[in-house]
Amino acid sequence: MTTVWPINSDQDGEPVAAAALSILLFAGILTLWVPYRWAVSLFQTGAFALAIAWAVRFALRPCTVKGSLLLIPLSGALLWGMAQLTFGETVHRWETWTALLKWGTNLILFFLALQVFPETGPRRRFLRVVLYFGAALSVVATVQMHSSEGRVFWLFPTGYKDFVLGPFVYRNQFAGFIELVLPLAVVGALEDRRRMPACAAIVAVLYASVIASASRAGTFLVSAEIILILILALRRNTTRGSNWALLWACWSLLLLLAPLWLARARYGADFFCRTPTLCAASFCNPPWP
Repeated sequence: MTTVWPINSDQDGEPVAAAALSILLFAGILTLWVPYRWAVSLFQTGAFALAIAWAVRFALRPCTVKGSLLLIPLSGALLWGMAQLTFGETVHRWETWTALLKWGTNLILFFLALQVFPETGPRRRFLRVVLYFGAALSVVATVQMHSSEGRVFWLFPTGYKDFVLGPFVYRNQFAGFIELVLPLAVVGALEDRRRMPACAAIVAVLYASVIASASRAGTFLVSAEIILILILALRRNTTRGSNWALLWACWSLLLLLAPLWLARARYGADFFCRTPTLCAASFCNPPWP
């Protein structure tokens, strides 16, 4: 039986660090709706605390430090902000310091992820947990959007009355989150025969949640993602025919149901009790602002 977190710390990274980093990331996502500074500060404090803990462990037990070319642009953004502050070339010093702190947090989290998940096995398990988290959150977000009257998780008021999806108070932010998670499900459906039905179902759930959110940019981008991944997989020619058939069937069904989702978003809960001509109207006058 495969465990969620790696067991052998010498080969697969530290399980405690992996769990702590994952919990921090998920908690940061679930508190995105909080309008006060304490939520961001708590997240950043957690990131720096993990970095200090890793540095102490590295000092006591030196190990190989993993690198990546992607550290260069992240470090460049941090250095650019520091140069602005040093030479007094910033319009608003407080905003520059705030942005500098955000980019520093991003750099630390990226670096920690490289160290905590150095091998393919732990990374796959972490991404699988991210996929399941994203799928569950997309279901909750879709149901919440139609039943919470703008409250996050049916409990916390946001000042908005509609299109509050889970912890995301802006539909395009929710769509951006799904855009990060969706490729994990599509690739899993194409490459893993055992997980193919579950991953195909998750693709359908994630795609439908973006359609339901009525995000015009999000709908275009998730559709483009699926098409691009399928084209790349076709060029590699390593995908089983049954996987192709199921994934294409799920996506075709979603394309057929998309007009119903759009009309439902525009005309409300009584859409299916109205005249069928509203389906055609939803194409001519979509619900996006």
